[in-house]
Amino acid sequence: MGSIDKHTASDATDDLHERSRKLVLRCYNTIASQQELSGVQVASYLMNWPDHYTSHKFENLFLIGIESYLEKALHEKRNSEVTTANSTTMDVSDTEENLNVKEVETDDFNEQFSIGQTNIPNNYALVNIRIDYQFRPSEIADMCLYDFVHTYHKKKVDKTDKTYFDNQAESKQSRPQIKRRGPQPNQRLKFKKNHPQYESHILIQRTGTVVPVLIGPQLPRKDREDTKERYARAILTLFLPWTSVDHLCQTDITWDQSLKL
Repeated sequence: MGSIDKHTASDATDDLHERSRKLVLRCYNTIASQQELSGVQVASYLMNWPDHYTSHKFENLFLIGIESYLEKALHEKRNSEVTTANSTTMDVSDTEENLNVKEVETDDFNEQFSIGQTNIPNNYALVNIRIDYQFRPSEIADMCLYDFVHTYHKKKVDKTDKTYFDNQAESKQSRPQIKRRGPQPNQRLKFKKNHPQYESHILIQRTGTVVPVLIGPQLPRKDREDTKERYARAILTLFLPWTSVDHLCQTDITWDQSLKL
């Protein structure tokens, strides 16, 4: 009898939280729909001035595209294992956890690339943040994707960068030198050799504060049964260091189970 009362009280609390959330959302929508533009806002728009001022800079991160890449990699690995085992006991395409493949296989959610230059004249390569992160230097191997975007950005190698690496090589071969006064140069790191722009580009530590902005569908709520797989996949992708899907999820478990490990 006590368990029934406890369950009823829990349902009542959840219902109260949901009604409170809907009330706040309704109030926000009402206020937003009745907002008026001031003269200052109109003048700023006509003069093409910024619509806000902030101490932070923002960097876009197309998370759903990276999730799509990882989901497809996991899907292919599961299919490969089933084929190797010559077993029909598991139809990977019909498992609940792989419904996410259908979710991300659209033109809007597919991984996006940009065309980047290499050190070879008239030679270009397809690159994006996911490739930069996967082939990041060993010095930051334990850094998650969110911190990677927050801390470093890619740039083309110039004379200053070459001088920096030459000085680093000399300091390793000689005795430790006294630290120079004044501002120190930002840390520079080379990609792994498998990176398509290994010879032409490097990673450099950002000077200011940068906040990653997730582009695409918003992160789902973790308390919903129908979106828990997408939530777990997104959290693991963002905050667990990885270079392949093997570091995030194994073939015999779901994303949600992997998050709880």
